[in-house]
Amino acid sequence: MFDEDVQTSAMKYKINKNLLLSITLIILTVIGYVLFYRWDIAKNRGYEFGYYGVFNRIVHSLESIPDVSGITTTAMNIDISLEEFGLDVILKDERTIKLFFQERDPIRSLSGQKLRTALEGLLKAQEINSNSEQKDSPPTNNK
Repeated sequence: MFDEDVQTSAMKYKINKNLLLSITLIILTVIGYVLFYRWDIAKNRGYEFGYYGVFNRIVHSLESIPDVSGITTTAMNIDISLEEFGLDVILKDERTIKLFFQERDPIRSLSGQKLRTALEGLLKAQEINSNSEQKDSPPTNNK
């Protein structure tokens, strides 16, 4: 009888110890995630993962296009995730093309050469649109 009490007590101790370790691990994981998220969202460090990952991947890909001389961020919808963002892309001939990326924009899921090819096509399409808009609008006289 004494032997059974010792075994039962040892088993309860082992279960309580494992339960306590599991709860501690869960709490530490949640705290670690919250701290990492706050660190990640606090500043754009240029990484292609995390909160600013999609934004940085698109900016880095645009910067690799030879005709692009500069990029300026014009809009960011900072929320639980980076939902939308806008960029002014400055070309080497000093023209500026405005790009805006929505949360569900399919281009955001691309990477590597596919992303660069899609962005080059987008720049060409925007270039054509901006040229036709300039031709359609009446000339302005700025004296």
